[in-house]
Amino acid sequence: MLDAVQSGVATLEAQCRDLGPLIDRLEWDGLDRLLSDMGRVRHELMNAWEATRDERTDEFSDEIAARIRRVLTYREWQLKRLQKLRDELGGRLTLVSRWKSYARSVAGRRQSRAALFTDVR
Repeated sequence: MLDAVQSGVATLEAQCRDLGPLIDRLEWDGLDRLLSDMGRVRHELMNAWEATRDERTDEFSDEIAARIRRVLTYREWQLKRLQKLRDELGGRLTLVSRWKSYARSVAGRRQSRAALFTDVR
């Protein structure tokens, strides 16, 4: 059963390595699937950890705890990157929205002026 714990941690480590490139390429569907899979693996790992309570040595527990801390630290860093990206994209979308609104208001005035002159014959 200790193998299930080691396997779960190794899977989380591999998933963390996959997280960064998905954020870099803005692959939202892949990112959503990976985060969902990470939650599933984390749950399986917690179950395996609980099932091995009597089998674990202190050395094994310390090694696994250190690996999980690295995974959580890396995942937290990647999520902060994702939040920063979201904030930057939100700012850009707000700016684009303002420009579009301005363009519509200017275009609307031009069309009404043009309509004024087209009515004169």
